[in-house]
Amino acid sequence: MNNSPMSKAIKPLKVNTTELVFLKSYALGMSDLAIMRLPDVSRNKLISIRFKLFKKLDVSNVYSAVNKAMYTGILNKKNFIDESLKEQTLKFIELSFNRIELFQGNTEQMKWEWYKILLEYTGFLSNKIKEIKKIPPKRD
Repeated sequence: MNNSPMSKAIKPLKVNTTELVFLKSYALGMSDLAIMRLPDVSRNKLISIRFKLFKKLDVSNVYSAVNKAMYTGILNKKNFIDESLKEQTLKFIELSFNRIELFQGNTEQMKWEWYKILLEYTGFLSNKIKEIKKIPPKRD
C-alpha cells in the first residue's frame, strides 16, 4: 500500500450524512454547544462525530476541517457566502451592464471597460469583506 502524500491527495474523501450536517453547521459558524442543541445530538455523539471527522479529513480543529471540506468539494464554498454580499454583487453587476452596452462592437474599448469594472469590484469586495469581518459571528 502506498502511503505517500500524493496517494492521500488522490483518495476521495467521503462523509456520511451526520458528518455532513456537522461540517455544514461548523461552516455556518455554529459552536459545539449550539450543535448539541440539535435533536439527537448528545455531548458524547458530538465528540464521537467530531473525532471521526477530524480523522477522515486528517485535521486537528474545526477551522481546518471546514477548509479541507471546501477544498475537497465536500462542501461548496458558494453556499456559505454572506447573503448581503451576494445581493450587493448582483446590484453591482446590474449597474455595470449599462457601461458595457456603450461599447458593443468595439472589443478593445469593451476589454478596458471590463478591466475598470473588475478593479472597482475588487475594491467593492475588499470593503464589504472588511465590514463583514467587523461583525463577529454568532457563537455560544
